[in-house]
Amino acid sequence: MKYRDLDYDTAKKEVIVYFQERGEAYPSEVEEDLELDYELVCQITEGAEARGPPGAAKTDCYEAWDALARLSKSGQRPARSAIPAS
Repeated sequence: MKYRDLDYDTAKKEVIVYFQERGEAYPSEVEEDLELDYELVCQITEGAEARGPPGAAKTDCYEAWDALARLSKSGQRPARSAIPAS
């Protein structure tokens, strides 16, 4: 699969819009639909997961993805500290 070369911030915006439009999706679906590298999708979701509710597990991309879904539905924006340095 050919991936688009996007920076983290641009990709994150696209992923959030994707979630807002679809509601739920697996990281692999986002990878395919948005033509983004799977690792980048996981970085984005892990950043959102870090802002999730206290006590949330932080080890699995799918759990992070669930946290991003909750975040996008709540209308909150990810904190700057949740964005990995480039």
